[in-house]
Amino acid sequence: MRIHFIGIGGIGISALSIYLRAQGHTISGSDIASNKITKALQEEGVKITIPHNPSAIKSNFDLVIHSAIIKPDNCEILAAKKLQIPVLSRKDALNFILQEKNVLSVCGAHGKSSTTAMLASILPECSALIGAISKEFNSNVREVLGSELIFEADESDRSFLHSNPLVACVTNIEAEHLESYEDDYELLKKSYLEFMNSAKVAVINSEDKISKDFLDKGLITTRTVVLNPAKDIGMNVFCGLDSTGVEENLPVTKFIMDLESKTGFLGLESKIVKKDITVYGLGSHVVLNAALSLLASIAFLEELNKPVDLDKLIYNLKKFRGTKKRFDILQTISQERACIIDDYAHHPTEIRATLDSIELYKDLHPMPFKEAKVTAIFQPHKYSRLLANLEDFKTCFKCADTLVILPVWAASEKKVDVDLKEIFKDYCPILASKVRRKGEVLEVLDEKENIILTLDSGFIVGLGAGDITNQLRGES
Repeated sequence: MRIHFIGIGGIGISALSIYLRAQGHTISGSDIASNKITKALQEEGVKITIPHNPSAIKSNFDLVIHSAIIKPDNCEILAAKKLQIPVLSRKDALNFILQEKNVLSVCGAHGKSSTTAMLASILPECSALIGAISKEFNSNVREVLGSELIFEADESDRSFLHSNPLVACVTNIEAEHLESYEDDYELLKKSYLEFMNSAKVAVINSEDKISKDFLDKGLITTRTVVLNPAKDIGMNVFCGLDSTGVEENLPVTKFIMDLESKTGFLGLESKIVKKDITVYGLGSHVVLNAALSLLASIAFLEELNKPVDLDKLIYNLKKFRGTKKRFDILQTISQERACIIDDYAHHPTEIRATLDSIELYKDLHPMPFKEAKVTAIFQPHKYSRLLANLEDFKTCFKCADTLVILPVWAASEKKVDVDLKEIFKDYCPILASKVRRKGEVLEVLDEKENIILTLDSGFIVGLGAGDITNQLRGES
């Protein structure tokens, strides 16, 4: 088929395009502006149109797929309809793409990209579509011959309900993206429940209040594998710097996973009780993601009637190297320079987890770095998210010594007048227009691009889902 993707520069829709191209389809695409993704596709020989243009739509196209952000009056959508070419949203296209696949589908308010990438490491024999770039294979897509697919599902537009899961893994549930649920939290929760029950197996974390509530009320009607962190992980967690012989000083978390309560139920041999686990990354959220990944991989192999070699799965997990923009260490600390970390965290829960991880990371360093200051550079993502979580945002930066706040990244939202200095007054924030990378130094700039702060020491973390990642890398 000849398939055209509108909004192909997005991380999710680009993954679909690469996956379908690997399966033999001819793809093309367009976006409003060029970026790393569109440039990489062009280098692979994919025809990319920048910006959107009706001339990009050819009469011999079989299908046009567009991202959720593309409006119905987009010039290319109108051109496709005029030529009577079928037009599908990414959400609706999933029915066509995933209908004949055995899918391990991962969803959740937080941690789904990391968990999906961990699963891609654990199960290298499966294809993978991830909402972030896996550092292990430097892509958001891995194509392997076969019908097994690890898929990062998306609740933000309800498309996870179209992911055809054999196994549904839910990291956690929180009131996010309510604009897609008529601002109704109950509707969001019902959708998660529908997602779980559409699978043969649901893998959940009992410490997640909503998932636990579903379980306690008997609302999950499919087979359920439950991670009970207090019992299955306990207190035996250790953070350190590890080496592989190729890479040095990797931040890792080591823990003991007790699978005694899972033997028999997961088809594991009874002699397998406790296992030492090592995973890249720091923090309790990393442990939860890793434990869920292992349980989900076991359940998936079982449903496929494939043998479970737990030691091999644990070994494969060690190959996980994180994902780009998730505790992404761009520059390590030394006497001459600061540590710079890029993180996608844009919700209070995620920001707390990231700042907690930085405290753990600091403790792994010798003096004087162990006591170095932490500067958080926060770019709020969407006015709606900022206002909906205002009280939590006011308290989530307590681990930062200095808070720099950039203008709100509005995405597709209309501007709202917000007083960021007043909202975050408890932190005496520095309001800035942007940051600029100059070699190993970050410069904080005002609207006239005057330098108001130079960051050349300590630990610096950029937080947000907008273009702050480009600013930290000197790309904008």
